[in-house]
Amino acid sequence: MLVDGGRLGVLWNERDESVSWVADLGEAMRWPIYQPYAVGQDFTPVLASGPFVNIERRKFSHHQIWITRGFFNVFSRRATSR
Repeated sequence: MLVDGGRLGVLWNERDESVSWVADLGEAMRWPIYQPYAVGQDFTPVLASGPFVNIERRKFSHHQIWITRGFFNVFSRRATSR
């Protein structure tokens, strides 16, 4: 429930496809075909069209180290869910 004067945080993540193997992985997962929005899209206008004001946008990096098994588990789930 949102209350007057409260705050709403909206987060999403994107792969850094400036790294060649990450871009290749995205292609293998057919991400360019199924992505729901353009990478780097600014959703500020969408949020501002509703009851929200004083919208701020922040961008930060997160790095994740994958072990082989975990990487393949995640990749296979995403690749077969299409």
